[in-house]
Amino acid sequence: MTEADAEAVARLSGELGYPSDPEAVRRRIQAVDPADLLIVAVNEADVTIGFIQGRMTRTVEAEARVHIVGLVVSSKVRRAGVGRGLIAEVERWAATTDAEMVVVKSNTARGEAHDFYPAVGYEKLKTQAVYVKRLPQSGR
Repeated sequence: MTEADAEAVARLSGELGYPSDPEAVRRRIQAVDPADLLIVAVNEADVTIGFIQGRMTRTVEAEARVHIVGLVVSSKVRRAGVGRGLIAEVERWAATTDAEMVVVKSNTARGEAHDFYPAVGYEKLKTQAVYVKRLPQSGR
């Protein structure tokens, strides 16, 4: 993924319920840790149809793991193997690291995702609540 992909990534993010303008996505791409894996999937016409982001996480309480922190496939091509291909790329990348596992979290409202991940070999480990505290906007 490069800054040139910002418009397509913004469109795909909007499909998942995270509306963004291309300039904001461009800034986010620039700010992503260079150690992260960022991949876009394109079709035969070189149109972006999906993307994935993987991140290595090392914490004191657990072994190293790769987290899939973003995965979106265009609604026009779902169930055509794009998601499987993107997951396979993250798993290949993770296999070159010292990661013990690949972890993905998915909103309980995303029923399709909860069918997809077990179908590609992921097992549900737990259910969590997510808490957020918004920070003041000064300095941004």
